[in-house]
Amino acid sequence: MKRKIREQKSKEHGFLLTASAALRMALEDAKTGHFIKTNFSDPQYKPHIISRTRLSRKNQHCRWIVEVKEEIPLSLNGKSGLMNIVRIEIEPFKGEIIRRLFLKYILEEEYQILLSGNPKRPSF
Repeated sequence: MKRKIREQKSKEHGFLLTASAALRMALEDAKTGHFIKTNFSDPQYKPHIISRTRLSRKNQHCRWIVEVKEEIPLSLNGKSGLMNIVRIEIEPFKGEIIRRLFLKYILEEEYQILLSGNPKRPSF
């Protein structure tokens, strides 16, 4: 309860959201939840899921970048290649979701090219 009150106060006064609050906000988002439920593997199969939250600064703008990735093995030896990815950008002072990116069955290399803005990136 204290945590919710503290986060509410931070939104009201323009304080920076914490990384854990940004992750929780992304996972509680209805569109994100729907994508994860319909595209990520069923928990009974023990999927390999990684989450990462980082603060990004470009020019004078700050954003929380929340990524949730499910690595999908390509072979029986467990070597990963394809991934399902959720990428959410959150405004850290207002606590608003700025952008959502949902990707299914994408290679890590393709994802990095997509993020870099390289004009030679593959079309999706």
